[in-house]
Order: sequence, then C-alpha cells, then structure tokens
Amino acid sequence: MSYPAKVIANAFLEKAQKTGEQLTPMKLQKLIYYAHGWYLAIQGKPLIDEYLEAWNYGPVVNSVYIEFRCFGSAPITKLATQYDQVRAQYIVPMPFEHDHELHNLVDSIWQNYGQYSALELSEMTHYKGAPWDTVKSDNPTMRNVQIPNEVIESYFSDLLRPVHAV
Repeated sequence: MSYPAKVIANAFLEKAQKTGEQLTPMKLQKLIYYAHGWYLAIQGKPLIDEYLEAWNYGPVVNSVYIEFRCFGSAPITKLATQYDQVRAQYIVPMPFEHDHELHNLVDSIWQNYGQYSALELSEMTHYKGAPWDTVKSDNPTMRNVQIPNEVIESYFSDLLRPVHAV
C-alpha cells in the first residue's frame, strides 16, 4: 500500500518534534526520497503514491513542495494538510498508526540520514549514478523531470547487495 507523500512528511515532522529537531523543506524532501528509495528496494513497491521529480537541488515531491514552500529555508512549524472531500474540510493526514514496519523504516531513515544537513543530503542525492543524476544526465535541458520508480528501486537495490571482494 502506498501512502500520500504528506503522510510520510508528517511522520518525519512528528519524529523531528519528538526529538527536538527542526526540519526545513529541503531536508524533509530528502528524507522522503530516502524512505521511498529504501522502501522500493526492500518491499518492491512504492512508499508514496506520487512520483519524485529531478529538481535543481535533488529529488522533490511536488505536493510536499507546494505545502511547505512558504517556509523557504526556515524550519517547518506545522504539519501538512490535505482536503478531505467526505468531510468537506482540510485535515492533517496522520502517519500510519498500525504499520509497525513503516514506523521502523521512518526510524531507520531518521537515524541514518537525520544527522545530515539539508545541503549534505542534497549533495548525496547528486552522486554520480544516483537516480537524480541519471535523470538529469538523460534530460539536461529539462526541468522537474519525473524520476521513474524503476530507476530509484534499481539504485537502492544495488546498495543492498553485498560487495564481494575479487
């Protein structure tokens, strides 16, 4: 089951709040990217129900960008919202309450990537051969090109494979 990207965003925002950390929009985007990538590699299916796009500073989920662009490079001080057509109002999409596997993934991404700054995470997404680099190299004059899940899954799956000495 894929989740709306804003649900995953809120999971990281809640994690940051619990640990007394602050998240900028750029750092949040990169954490979502890494969670999505590792989930694809481990589960073989997408974590989020949207595509990532190759923007200048790395992978971006457009709906999360739109939600938090008002913060610029400042820390985010609210949770993401989405319109609930049944209730005819905006609600805060809450993280996956009963999916312990997903909680573990968010915890793991937070532990492994949360220590890096937004700029460091952005630089990491630009590594040669990474999904962002692959898409930008294939489409040098285009902006905001979709990064196919197959490219992301292949890259992160390769990272899972043990390196064998020759």
